Amino acid sequence: MDNYLMLLLPGWPRVPPRLWLTAGLGALAGMNLLFIREIWPHTPSAGLVFRLFTLAAMLAGFCQLVLLLQAWTKAYAGPWWAKLLFRTVVFPGVAGCVLVAAITLVMLLSAVAEVFDAGSARTMAS
Repeated sequence: MDNYLMLLLPGWPRVPPRLWLTAGLGALAGMNLLFIREIWPHTPSAGLVFRLFTLAAMLAGFCQLVLLLQAWTKAYAGPWWAKLLFRTVVFPGVAGCVLVAAITLVMLLSAVAEVFDAGSARTMAS
């Protein structure tokens, strides 16, 4: 009985290299934001740029995660009731990723607008 239940479990998905790259760039930008005063003390606009990079990496990562979860549920070859249960469990994760991606997109657009506002304020001042 235990072996049969283990066979019903889906295998872990293969994480694409693009998702690893996105996670690495997001972590690098996030670390730069965390240590902004130590690494970039004389560059005031570095915070905006790294916030943009972090938000863009988050948006790209969540979109890739949604595609990965959908492909994972479609590739599952088990009984119909186990597939239905698996999709029922994965669906809230996909919905959460879409919601977070939408919020991240709004934050990304506001950060881009802030960068352009800061650039136009500098040209007006000079």
